[in-house]
Amino acid sequence: MVTGQRMDLEEFVRRWDALPDLKNAELVDGVVYVASPVARSHGAPDVFFHTWLGVYSYRTTGLETVSNTSCQMVSSMPQPDAALRILPEYGGRTRIGRSWIDGPPDLIVEVSESSGPKRAFYERSRVSEYITYEVATGRLTWRWLGPGGTYRVLKPEPDGSIRSRIFPGLWLDPKAIATNQSPLPMLAKGMRSPEYKEFRKLLRSRRRKP
Repeated sequence: MVTGQRMDLEEFVRRWDALPDLKNAELVDGVVYVASPVARSHGAPDVFFHTWLGVYSYRTTGLETVSNTSCQMVSSMPQPDAALRILPEYGGRTRIGRSWIDGPPDLIVEVSESSGPKRAFYERSRVSEYITYEVATGRLTWRWLGPGGTYRVLKPEPDGSIRSRIFPGLWLDPKAIATNQSPLPMLAKGMRSPEYKEFRKLLRSRRRKP
């Protein structure tokens, strides 16, 4: 498979199965994208976001963070850099397919040169929140799916943090990534908030017994 090829999901999966050494490939709206070798400009922000989401999900029963995991949505299979989902036994809408996530994660992070073609696709797929970090400019944009199913940009709070609308306590200081600082101090502040404590209680109340 090479970037730019056009195919349907069935053909994409068939070819993927035939190429066991191929790790990073996506199908978005019928177009194949095969990732280039990862540069430091991409790898360092990746660690930042994985640390941030990983700590939040590890400390919040009912959530899961995944890295570079294929997600089947409609007739496509993107492979976002990071994603956060509510587990199905806690009321989440995704499931585990054959070896990938079936359905749209609740929050997706993409580290790239631009927001690219995925923005419209994630919007149509109803990914609730979508963060892009553009390595060329250092621009971070956090979008949420507003009324009417269109993305709106989240604005910073008075303390400079940007705060998730669907994951209470998931706060981010955009200056931290720009200055190569840890995302954890602002996250810790968010996870001490009353709304985060209520969210944890809500998730526990949704737990379905096996």
